Amino acid sequence: MNPDQQIGYDATAAIEEATVIVTGKPHVTQFFGRNGKIEKLEADYSPGTMIYSPTLCGHKWVNTSKKTMQANLVFAAPPFLGNFYVDPTEPLFKKSEPGSIVRLNEDLQRWLRVSQSPAQAERLPMMNGKMLRLLLRKQIHIPPSSSATILYVISGKGVLGVGQQYPLVAQNIALIPPQYDITLEASLNAPIVAIAFRPDAEWEPLTMQ
Repeated sequence: MNPDQQIGYDATAAIEEATVIVTGKPHVTQFFGRNGKIEKLEADYSPGTMIYSPTLCGHKWVNTSKKTMQANLVFAAPPFLGNFYVDPTEPLFKKSEPGSIVRLNEDLQRWLRVSQSPAQAERLPMMNGKMLRLLLRKQIHIPPSSSATILYVISGKGVLGVGQQYPLVAQNIALIPPQYDITLEASLNAPIVAIAFRPDAEWEPLTMQ
């Protein structure tokens, strides 16, 4: 098979995958089922975009630039075990729900225009509700949990309080062990959009300040 025609899908059928583009502008194609047929969604995507591939969704990533490195941050549940590579007619794709695209920086700018709230925490309709989109112009408090918390800053600047304070800027990632009280605060005129993921516990209501 020509490598350019190879499409990947996760080797364990139950895996969901949410991939945040960190650098570069990849051309991404997703294959899924609709009305008994295989359909595809493809486009070029910019940093700050999250591309969700549900169970059995085929996906192909191509870095079209010869000069720019393309890097991603991948959230997978259960843990990622590798890809199978098949052609675009793979029948299993018909069993997949469509993928989805979350444009996080655009979400932040839209929210800033329509809301005066200090922060917003919204469960995304993926990963069994264990992923939050955090938008904040001020502060948000996250109570302790039995699960570790993974926090990735898409854009903005601020301070992470977790036992002590740590400065945060875009593309920072924090792995916070269980049972820590967490505060995330945006700097003045540097609102934050971030993703928070807890693989082992449900999210409780959060306090906005």
